[in-house]
Amino acid sequence: MGRFVYYADLGRYSGPAIYLEAMQINRIIKWDNKLNPYQKKELNSLETDGHIIKKIKKGYDVCTNPETVRNTQLFRTIPHEVGHAVDYLKNSLKPSIEAEDEYITNAYNSKPSLDKEEFAHRYAREFFSKWSTWGSLPFKRIYNENKLKEMGVDPEWFNFNKE
Repeated sequence: MGRFVYYADLGRYSGPAIYLEAMQINRIIKWDNKLNPYQKKELNSLETDGHIIKKIKKGYDVCTNPETVRNTQLFRTIPHEVGHAVDYLKNSLKPSIEAEDEYITNAYNSKPSLDKEEFAHRYAREFFSKWSTWGSLPFKRIYNENKLKEMGVDPEWFNFNKE
């Protein structure tokens, strides 16, 4: 649902970035029966985010709605991807006289992916735990039709209250 990139060139902005994948709401996402331990953890996390998980013959159906997709992307995916950025900046950026970019890339890429994922998961859990203790997370969705129009965005894209 999201990914951290070490470098993106987006016109006026260039540097690290987080991409969020567009998700269809009120849909069923099919998951295979054969899940590795990481996928099992992710399925449990989706359930914690509020998605309805149904065991079916060939695997699992993950039922989405606007709130569950919002929970997953805003309160778990973004902090997780920020965790990758923190890991990258904290543990890979070391002063280097020659070929700094190459050094940084090699230092981060040499870490096992499970270590990177565990760091990002831990960061996201600690972030959410800290801010929810203070009452800041999760916060309610704000739907401001006039603001969306001012920004040139079609409000219907975000009006989930109609059926």
